[in-house]
Amino acid sequence: MSCLDPPLKSIPKNEWYCPKCLVGTGEFGFEDGGEYSLAEFQTKADDYKIKHFAKRLPLDPVTGQRIEITENMVEREFWRLIENPEVSVEVEYGADVHVTAHGSAFPTVERQPTDPYSTDPWNLNVMPLANDSLFRHIKSDVSGMTVPWIYVGMCFSTFCWHSEDHWTYSINYQHFGETKTWYGIPGEDADKFEAAMKKSVPDLFEQQPDLLFQLVTMMSPEKLRKEGVRVYAIDQRANQFVVTFPNAYHAGFNHGFNFNEAVNFAPSDWEPWGRACAKRYQEYRRMPVFSHDEMLMTAAAMDTSVETAQWLSKALEAMVKDETARRDLLRVQVPGLKEKVDEIELADDADYQCGVCKVYTFLGQVTCGQGCTSKVVCTSHVSELCDCEVNTRVYRLRYSDKYLEDLVYDVDYRANAPSIWEGKLKTLLSNTAKPSLKELKALLSEGQKIPGDLSGLPILKGFVDRATEWVAEASEFLARKPQNRRKSEKVKKLTKAQEKKEEEQRKPDYVQRLLSQAESLPFDCPEIGLLREKITVINAYRVRAIKAIGQAGITKVELEEVIEAGRSVNVDLAETELLERYVAQLNWLDKAAEASKERLTAKQLGELLSESDTLEMPENNEHVVHLRTKRDAGERWDEAVKQLLAMDNIPMAQLMALSEQAGQLPVDQEIFQKVEGMIAKTRDTHRIILDLLERSRNPDPNQRPNSAEVDVVKKDLEDLNVKTPEATLLEKEAHRVDDWIRKGKRLFGKANAPLEILGTHLSFVEKVNDNCFSLDDKPRSPVEPSSREASPEAETINETGPERAKEGKDVFCLCRTPESGLMIECGICHEWYHGRCLKMNRKKLKDEDTYTCPVCDYRVTIPRQSDRPRLDDLHQLAADALYLPFMPKELSTLRRIVDTAQKFRNVVTTFLHTTLCLTAAELPIIKFYLRKIEGAEVLLDNETNYFRAKVHEWMPIADEAPEAIGESKSTRKPRLSKKAKMMMEAQANGTMPVEMTPQATPQAKPPPAKAETPMNPPYLQQHSVSHSPSPYASTPMHTIQICNKCAHGWAPHEQTQMLVCQVCNGPFHPHCANAPSSMVGKPYICEGCCGKLGQPYAYATTPPAATPPYGQEHGSYEYGGADAQANGHTSNILAAIANQGMPNEFLNAFKDGAQQAPESAREQLDELTGYSHGAGPDAAHGLSTEDIANEFLSV
Repeated sequence: MSCLDPPLKSIPKNEWYCPKCLVGTGEFGFEDGGEYSLAEFQTKADDYKIKHFAKRLPLDPVTGQRIEITENMVEREFWRLIENPEVSVEVEYGADVHVTAHGSAFPTVERQPTDPYSTDPWNLNVMPLANDSLFRHIKSDVSGMTVPWIYVGMCFSTFCWHSEDHWTYSINYQHFGETKTWYGIPGEDADKFEAAMKKSVPDLFEQQPDLLFQLVTMMSPEKLRKEGVRVYAIDQRANQFVVTFPNAYHAGFNHGFNFNEAVNFAPSDWEPWGRACAKRYQEYRRMPVFSHDEMLMTAAAMDTSVETAQWLSKALEAMVKDETARRDLLRVQVPGLKEKVDEIELADDADYQCGVCKVYTFLGQVTCGQGCTSKVVCTSHVSELCDCEVNTRVYRLRYSDKYLEDLVYDVDYRANAPSIWEGKLKTLLSNTAKPSLKELKALLSEGQKIPGDLSGLPILKGFVDRATEWVAEASEFLARKPQNRRKSEKVKKLTKAQEKKEEEQRKPDYVQRLLSQAESLPFDCPEIGLLREKITVINAYRVRAIKAIGQAGITKVELEEVIEAGRSVNVDLAETELLERYVAQLNWLDKAAEASKERLTAKQLGELLSESDTLEMPENNEHVVHLRTKRDAGERWDEAVKQLLAMDNIPMAQLMALSEQAGQLPVDQEIFQKVEGMIAKTRDTHRIILDLLERSRNPDPNQRPNSAEVDVVKKDLEDLNVKTPEATLLEKEAHRVDDWIRKGKRLFGKANAPLEILGTHLSFVEKVNDNCFSLDDKPRSPVEPSSREASPEAETINETGPERAKEGKDVFCLCRTPESGLMIECGICHEWYHGRCLKMNRKKLKDEDTYTCPVCDYRVTIPRQSDRPRLDDLHQLAADALYLPFMPKELSTLRRIVDTAQKFRNVVTTFLHTTLCLTAAELPIIKFYLRKIEGAEVLLDNETNYFRAKVHEWMPIADEAPEAIGESKSTRKPRLSKKAKMMMEAQANGTMPVEMTPQATPQAKPPPAKAETPMNPPYLQQHSVSHSPSPYASTPMHTIQICNKCAHGWAPHEQTQMLVCQVCNGPFHPHCANAPSSMVGKPYICEGCCGKLGQPYAYATTPPAATPPYGQEHGSYEYGGADAQANGHTSNILAAIANQGMPNEFLNAFKDGAQQAPESAREQLDELTGYSHGAGPDAAHGLSTEDIANEFLSV
């Protein structure tokens, strides 16, 4: 019996049940059920309810079916089962399911952080620890109290009569399911309820005094009401809350499957109930869930708000009162008790629990001083701790008595601080009509330190803020330093807002307005007295100033003293301004008198006159009149200079004359400095020009100036815009250098490019030729790039030839540079070439089985970006430069190019003179040098023709031998514009928009020829221009044109019978173009332009018609004659000139010979004919530029 809890002293007379039978698996307890998923448990619950009521439901007399189960039926059946001891029913109830293990049905911050309901105060996961809940001061979570529990019920599952742990509030929410019926008893009737229960089953309570704590007893509401207990019932359905109050017993049952969630919460009004429950637990020796005292001490330490202090004050007072009484009693009971204050928190809550009554001894516990046991007891069970003497006990205190008393005082003061502060405020306002601002600020500061809301604090703060603003404004005005300056002057840069405020503060009525505002505010401060003193000083000064204004014979010094006194007031007064203006006028007259003796600049004179306008000086004042006269003269000089500088060619004499006049006038210094600078720079430039012209006459070309020096001087002349005879001569001489550069551009096919392009292109040519004409690059056997396998042996170098260099990287391709990017191997000579040099990509390479290089097969086109001039032409260009007055800056690069090419030519010339000694064995060497020649940017025509012929002789691939070439043109095709592409598509489709017709579309200029063949096709060499009189001799020259196919001319009235190419602008007879006559006047692109653009010719399907003689087809006018075979080339040239519409004055420039014609005329004729006059007569046709001009003039 001593092992029972609680122990029994004797054997009970009535029936007795052990705790296990009462609570665990016995007759009055609960057994553990099975484990289900929510769906499985719902199925079981629904099936059970249907089976249980299947035989008990009556039949509907109308339908013959069993009626539906109602809530009343379920409730009556429940109490029938409870009150009938003969009936046994077993149901399962998923009660006290932890949400930490199975999850809450409410959203949580951890799982759904963006859900607004996860932080809603009605969320049961949030409510226990809300701001007003005392559970915030419990140091750990308590499952079922601060962490919700889940309840899954079925029909007749029951929760027996009980009250919540620590008599806290509880809240229960039904998420879904059938009805849950609740029975509740007010907390005031809790004692009556307990008495009724003990009366009903006295034996059980005698054996188990804490039976009501076990949740195993049920009694019908009807019996309880007979005992005078108030019982209330409520039916809870889905989405409804049920709240129970402290110490309110409640019970209930479920009508079927449902899903509920419940938790406890503790607002501040619960605290007295919690303290009472803690004492109740101690009486019944029931273990509490948490320490009530620890919760209060934590709240006092962590929460200093007034709201907390107001409820905590009484709670702490009661707690400390009880604790002090216990300590005093123990000290009386155990004299000489050893006490120890230990504020260190123990590791486990069990270290605080009394070993007898289970109460938490947070504030103080008794331990054994001998160390015989680790248990602790409360002051009520000191004797039951151990068998040691009582006087060996140790009283371990968490806090001293003094600390607890001070804590109660602090919390009580905090709780009453609002009322104390309100009393101070009321006393201050009632004792004086105008309290000082200092006292008001002190009271405001004190109130702001008190946590919580104070009713008078916002009003006081608003008043103090308004008064403080006034004091700040007044202090700013009083603290302003006196201004020792006039109003118009500025000491430092101010913003617009600062200027506006400064202006407002300087008004006389500003001080009076500040005092009026102070009178309307019931407070006092030192600034008010200072402002009153300021008013007195202002009034005294005004009296003094009025006397000074009316005083005769007052001196300027005396006036300055009065003005200084006015400035010290720091307020803008009309009297001060009047005195300042008068003194300023006197000072201005003194300055004007001094200025008339000195030379002034326009700026100084303007400032002096501007000041006179500000001071309102009389217009007829002699000083004002004199200064304005000088200003007008200076402005006339400025205008004359501006007009002179606006001229295209500024006369130097006039510029210098104006410069001399400026010494006596107030002129604009910026304009004057500009004139002086132009004169000085013109003189310096003139000296440089004379030096350049002198050096240009030096017989030694190397001693002549470089064209770069001339460019600098020309740029200076453009900036100066001042022309002298020497400058004109320099520009004329510089034009000769420009003509030389133009000639060089034409050699490289860049006639339309800017002059600067020659130097850039020569640098490119030099870089390429240094690789291709390098004598260090020796003939070698074919080698593989480092990233590829060896090629099969095809061609080998003769043993007598140079061996392959063993040092440095191998070079490949026409460009003679190392491996880079895509490399392509020739299937014949096995030399490797760069894909970029051949303009080939991987896709195009896959379409071809093998590749043959242009060295092995002369028919393979080598992509070229520009024309390659003959080396002889470059020799001539370099020689022409020796006759120029200035050495072109491009000449040094050109000479290096010519020297490099000539050295290489000297090496390969030996092959041209050893024809009888060469055999097919030297073919690899021949190809090697031909590859280098083809890769260079300078044409070695004889060597190229010779090596091509030898390659074809010893390894012929083409059926015919290669033709000899005398020029190398660019292979670039003209790019087709968007409009031209649309026109071509429209021509192919037979449709053409109106805006693209010849009348709406301007004709493009013909692109320059890029082919690497002679300019004129063979059929143009078979015609000539007849010199016989023409019936159209009166027709203007620019109307005569030649068909680009048959070379026959046509007259103006026949223009409608011709096709005009939209790309090259060339005319064609319809039958010559193999096109129908209906195409006349419509957009058309010729066959040649289609080929250059890579497009099919629209009218190539039928063979071209035979070209009849022009005279037979078009009447008696015949542009040609019997000597057409001799002068066909001249006919084509003259047609080109006529197409451009050149007047006779242009060609008259050539009447004295082409060499005597102006360079611009020669250039224009060269561009029309496609030939250069600098190279002499044309080798193929024997026509010089002079011959062409004379021929045209004769026609």
